[in-house]
Amino acid sequence: MIHQILEPVNLPLDHPGVAGLRAAFIDALGRAPELGCLPGPCDANIMNEKGHPTVIFGPGDLSWGAHGTNEYVPTDQVIAACKVYAGLIVDLCGGPAPGAS
Repeated sequence: MIHQILEPVNLPLDHPGVAGLRAAFIDALGRAPELGCLPGPCDANIMNEKGHPTVIFGPGDLSWGAHGTNEYVPTDQVIAACKVYAGLIVDLCGGPAPGAS
C-alpha cells in the first residue's frame, strides 16, 4: 500500500533525543530551534511503531519543493545542519567538542 495511514509520532519535549538535539542546535547555531511536528509521514512513523523513538531534523523548508522537480536547500542551511549533527554525534558518542583543542 503506497498511501498507508500512519500514526503520528509525538515525542515528549523532555525526551533525551529532543533535549540532545536542542542542546546541539543551540551550541552550534547560538539560538533555540523551533520545535514542532512534521505534517506528513516519514520513516519516523515506521521506526516509532517498532519501538525506536525518532527525532526529525534537517535543513530547508518543505515549502521549497520537497521531493519535487525543483527541490533545493540553500548551502548555508546544509552547513548549519552539519554543525548541529556534528555536535550531537560528539555528545552521543563522547569525545572533544568540535573546535576544541
